[in-house]
Amino acid sequence: MILLITPQQVVAKTPLNGNIDFDKIVPCIEDAQITDLEPLIGQVLYDKICTDFENDDLEDKYLTLYEDFIVDFLIRATAKNVLLVLAYQISNGGVYKHTAENAESVSKSEVDYLMVQQRSKQEVFGLRMQKWLSYNRIPEYTKHSDTISRKKLNVGSWWFGNNSCNDCGNIEIDTYGQD
Repeated sequence: MILLITPQQVVAKTPLNGNIDFDKIVPCIEDAQITDLEPLIGQVLYDKICTDFENDDLEDKYLTLYEDFIVDFLIRATAKNVLLVLAYQISNGGVYKHTAENAESVSKSEVDYLMVQQRSKQEVFGLRMQKWLSYNRIPEYTKHSDTISRKKLNVGSWWFGNNSCNDCGNIEIDTYGQD
């Protein structure tokens, strides 16, 4: 998998310590790219960014998108993921919390607080990216936004969608014997 950022970038721009094993950060970068970035920008644009990045061919708006938005977004998304990975260790002996000789282990709620802080920063960068994408015509992003369903969905008594429904004439309603 192509990594769009490096572990060094994550450590440099977050409260994470430089002594963290980079092998623990790499899977968190991969997770952030797949679970956070790709759903935000769409698979078509994500694939283009990865391909152009790998070929050292990012240019124009794609380079701006990468440098000004994607990097900062991924750094925070990765830091959020790293905090969970570092809080707990999994081995043949089971799941445990690592403790150092001259350190105090933090509670899960303290780890959750740190994760929320990184998630909040990630969301700010994500919103900035979406705003930039809405003002700049990126064909691959437009294709992604066009695929969003505009149909009404009935979930219980809640309606989701806009005020028009192309398939409303085809919906059958069971009135349970009422006239």
